[in-house]
Amino acid sequence: MFREKQDPENTEKVVEERFRLLVEVGSKTMADSELPEMDLPAYYDADKFRVGQTVFYNNVFTMMVAKLAGLLSLLAVPSILDILIFTKQSGTPCTAFRRYVSTILHTFIWYEREPEKQKEFNICTGSVEETKALCARILDEVFLPCLAAKRPEFEKMRQILLEGVWSISPQIDPDAFTAITYRLAMSATSNNNHSLEVDTSSMSSYSKFLLGFQTWVHKNLLQTSLWWSPIFRGFFNAQMRLSIFLTEHWPFLAYLVFGKQRSQVNIYKMQID
Repeated sequence: MFREKQDPENTEKVVEERFRLLVEVGSKTMADSELPEMDLPAYYDADKFRVGQTVFYNNVFTMMVAKLAGLLSLLAVPSILDILIFTKQSGTPCTAFRRYVSTILHTFIWYEREPEKQKEFNICTGSVEETKALCARILDEVFLPCLAAKRPEFEKMRQILLEGVWSISPQIDPDAFTAITYRLAMSATSNNNHSLEVDTSSMSSYSKFLLGFQTWVHKNLLQTSLWWSPIFRGFFNAQMRLSIFLTEHWPFLAYLVFGKQRSQVNIYKMQID
């Protein structure tokens, strides 16, 4: 959770310390190591936490779009992608479907229940200003260079990931959603020296249509400044909740693509082919 607003002159120092912690210590810390149970931090506020849960519930469509774009960006980071390649748990659309369905269902559990742990690498442990500045720093210095590099391994894995996610949300097209992710990253960065570009020349007509349509929806239907935004947000939120419900209980699109047995997901047990 966020702390109250701090003195602006301290923000830069705090962000530098947090960024170095993430890059120099976090990158060398085992994510699955056994850690002792930790108490909630002193700044935890139950009321604010519930407000955050409400915000997620009322904006589940755009939140899931953002989360998928964030996941795609993570795949561009070599150290993360190398682990996924090594574990072979996301190497095909089917295994990617099962892995990321598990992630999505876990996400919904996190947002519906009370918090349990707060780790030192949680980027939201500072004030709002610090967290925004830290996110901007990570985008500028980590994600943008990795996305711009377009490693062959990333190109292969992002295609596999998005083909797998299609069974959850059939309006997802690998090329169109990759372009949306690139545009989101470029619109949020303060680094104008990056070499990331969106090339639509090789896209199919279908991909171009989806890219244009989805961009239009976000700009013209979902902007909070528009009076009709709540109507369309409600519609797309309901659509997303239906997709998640069907994916959890009757993933018929996955049945068609991968077969019924291979489409089953147990969020408490990792499946390895």
